Amino acid sequence: MGHCGSSSPQPGPTGNCYCDAQCVAQNDCCPGYKDACASGQVACGADQCELGSGERCCHKYGSGSWSSACQPQSQACSGIATSNCDGPEDCPGQVCCGKVANNYLSSMTCEAASACQYSSGYRVICGASGQCPSGYVCKTLSSPPGYKYCGVP
Repeated sequence: MGHCGSSSPQPGPTGNCYCDAQCVAQNDCCPGYKDACASGQVACGADQCELGSGERCCHKYGSGSWSSACQPQSQACSGIATSNCDGPEDCPGQVCCGKVANNYLSSMTCEAASACQYSSGYRVICGASGQCPSGYVCKTLSSPPGYKYCGVP
């Protein structure tokens, strides 16, 4: 608390951590960052999209790398993947669920846990909380980067 948006390093339990929007992409956020600073936001590259204002993250792939940008949910995503959530904190009573397509997650949306089945090509997005269903562990996602999903150990 009191350091949200600061790019100055803060002492954390395992060394320095950060409380700015870039910490999500760099995977070096301070414990509690999501609850204190990013509530109602979705990680989008080095930015945060505001869920309350109707934004989502649109991911594009080209020239061997991913780029991400916030855009209105009412606007079609010109990329190949979208994020309307990035962890369980964005989906009260549901899970943040990603659909696997061509070795990347093509969409991340809030769904009922029963609809987000690993065997059907879906992955629970565990976000900064690391919360996964029993039998799964939180792993770093590479496509698009900056997210974590629940996978088999």
